[in-house]
Formats: sequence, C-alpha cells, structure tokens
Amino acid sequence: MDEVQDFTEQQIYLMTSLADPEYSAITVVGDRSQQLLRNDPMRIDDCFPVGQRPEFIRLEENLRQRNRPSLAAFTKTLRQLFEQGGGVDEQLLNEGLLNLQDDDQGAYTLKRMSSRKDEFEYLSEVIASIPEDQTVAIVLPDQDAARELHSYCEQRLVGSFRRMSMSEHIDLEKKYLVHFTSVLNVKGLEFDVVLLPMIDSYDLAQPIFRNRLYVGCTRARKRLVMSRL
Repeated sequence: MDEVQDFTEQQIYLMTSLADPEYSAITVVGDRSQQLLRNDPMRIDDCFPVGQRPEFIRLEENLRQRNRPSLAAFTKTLRQLFEQGGGVDEQLLNEGLLNLQDDDQGAYTLKRMSSRKDEFEYLSEVIASIPEDQTVAIVLPDQDAARELHSYCEQRLVGSFRRMSMSEHIDLEKKYLVHFTSVLNVKGLEFDVVLLPMIDSYDLAQPIFRNRLYVGCTRARKRLVMSRL
C-alpha cells in the first residue's frame, strides 16, 4: 500500500485487513514529510492492532537529486529541521536556511525581494533564461497565487517561445510546457527546474505547511530557484 500518509489510520486498517490471509506480510510505504492535508500525526502502529508489530525501515536518500549533491544536502537539512516539529525555531530558520542562498554549483538559490512585484519580475526573467529542453514547474502555495503569477508572466513574456500553462493533474506530465501550479498538485512528480516563489507565505508553525514547502523543494532534479519577501 503506497502513499499511506494520504490516508487516516482507520482507512489504512480497513484496506490492509482485506489482504489475503495466506500472505504473511503487508507492506505499507509513505513519507510523513509529504502529508499535505492533515496536521494530525500519523501512528502506523495503531493500524495493526493484532498480529506482529510492524517493522520500520527508514529510507533517507533522495534519488531524484542524487546527481546534485549540494541540492540533496540542502533538502535533507530542511527535512531534518522540519522533523523537529513544534521545536523548530522559525525565526532562526528564516534568518538561516531560508534566507539568502547561492549554491556554488548553481543547484539552488534563494533571493529576498522588497516587494511581490519585484519578485514576479525576477521570476519572469528566470523563466525566460531557462533552456527550452528542460522541464519547468513554478510551484506556488495555492492555485490563486499560481493564476496570478501565470497571468503576469504571460503578459510579461508575450512573444516568448515557451508555452506557459496553468496546470493540474495530467497536464503536469506535458514536458514542453512551463507549468504554473499549486504545491498540492506536484507530489510524486519531478522537473529539471523548479521555481518556488512566495516561501514566506508558508505558515511554518503548522506541520502541513512545513511539509508543503519540503515537497516543493524536492521536486527539482537539477535546479531549485526559491524567492520570498
């Protein structure tokens, strides 16, 4: 059973209880750091009230970013900080890891802007500079923000050869488009270049928003471009 973080404990119990009793094991796979819709912590133990207690195997390597060691190290550090839960110091995080960043290898950057207008202008310039053979997603906190930035870039980059799209679900598989979308739509997907704007809009006091920011960061294979006020 995959993506168990998207289900409640009751749903997991009901689905796994349908397994053929001749089998001796049930495997459930998921990532608690990609639980995007519920703040409640998941207790996998509670899903198996009878029989042997579950055995846990922790997988820590992000294979998507293995060819970009510095990017993989950045997202791993972010995950470790977020896993502290309520113990994470938001002020320290915003002044440190989520402050100005400029990786020597060019795998990730984080720019701070004085206004949203300046941020949108910067993003449009970045989009225009991305080679056409690279897949691109601009991942925003919600669909309303995605529509706003998409509208701005369409006007700003009129005449550009890059085709820009407000994308959800199946559209995100179309590699020739520059996708504007919500972070809720990109889980499980990957792109050569990911732009992650407005990271100051994520409420890091809540687990689901920490997870959403983490998911956005880990969609990038080659380059992650972050921006904020």
